[in-house]
Amino acid sequence: GFYVQGEEKCIREFIFELAFGMKAGEAYSSACQTLIEREINGQADRKRIREHICDWENKHGFEFTDESFKVLENYLVIIINRILNGNILCMRDTDETLDTGFASELLGMLLSDTEAESKAFIKAESHYLNQVILGCRYIKKNYEEETDSTYAQMRILGFIYDVCQRTGISQKISYEKFHFIFVHINSAIKRAREGIHNVKNMLQKELEAAYPQIFEIVRQEAGILEELAAHEISDEELSYIAMYFIAVLEENVTSPEKIHAILVCSAGMCTAMLLQAKLKMHFNIEIVNVLSVHQYERYDLKNVDLILSTVYIEKTYLPTACITPILSESDVDILHNTIRRIKRDRKCREQSILQVQITEYINEYRG
Repeated sequence: GFYVQGEEKCIREFIFELAFGMKAGEAYSSACQTLIEREINGQADRKRIREHICDWENKHGFEFTDESFKVLENYLVIIINRILNGNILCMRDTDETLDTGFASELLGMLLSDTEAESKAFIKAESHYLNQVILGCRYIKKNYEEETDSTYAQMRILGFIYDVCQRTGISQKISYEKFHFIFVHINSAIKRAREGIHNVKNMLQKELEAAYPQIFEIVRQEAGILEELAAHEISDEELSYIAMYFIAVLEENVTSPEKIHAILVCSAGMCTAMLLQAKLKMHFNIEIVNVLSVHQYERYDLKNVDLILSTVYIEKTYLPTACITPILSESDVDILHNTIRRIKRDRKCREQSILQVQITEYINEYRG
């Protein structure tokens, strides 16, 4: 094969482009992607890297979408192999003022499995890893993310309050939903500052057609956020912010005796919130947890009646329904039938238990 010489930063950029198929208009077939992943594995233990990322997510209370998780996993496989082969980044192109604590922690977990001496290059590696993490999207993001100042925090809270007032949901929004919106907006501002514009919303056109007023209000109030970012906030970012407010608008209170379900969703936190709200409108379902596929594989399904998923997952012993993120009419029909079966089976089990108890009582009485 070929041995490539040159600056390490440039060599890595070429490998990332090859591994991720990032050129505009290009996409690899699944077979080609599998082949590339096999070739970039090298000395790195991919399974162990996945476990470290999952443990790191759980430690800090957030969870990436499966797409972002895969990008991060491949990135780490590549850099671990480069490090093990003695190919180290230099510090001269990095900004030492940036907070890279999360990235440094993850790198430390990964390098603890190797014999590499990490101290000499951890800052440079953390800087570039931090760029990847900033571009990631989330299913959950519950940790307390710092804002730049009390002023910035108050401006974001003011934006949320103004949109809630104008859309008529100020009496409906819970603290949890308010917090989710705040965390997402703070992340959107940071992405705008860093010049990261990889956020895409496949549901934007459909949702804007259904909720034009909310989209218009968010855009009108967005000047506050752009002032904090000192950059324009992209329309895709604003569309995700709008989705949070739509989720609050759609939310409805349901009656007792719920079906307990988990929702497996790879589309992101606000998409999952909106889907939860739509599910609550049509069904007496309590979503006990929202998971990415990589965390679903580690989840204890005890006390769960139903698995709802927006992506294909392996069959389980529990009833499973694959639905779309916007919950179409056909999805509603499928879920009605699935829930009827669950209730019928539950009733049969209860009747069976009662029959056993009656039989035991009769036998005891006869004895």
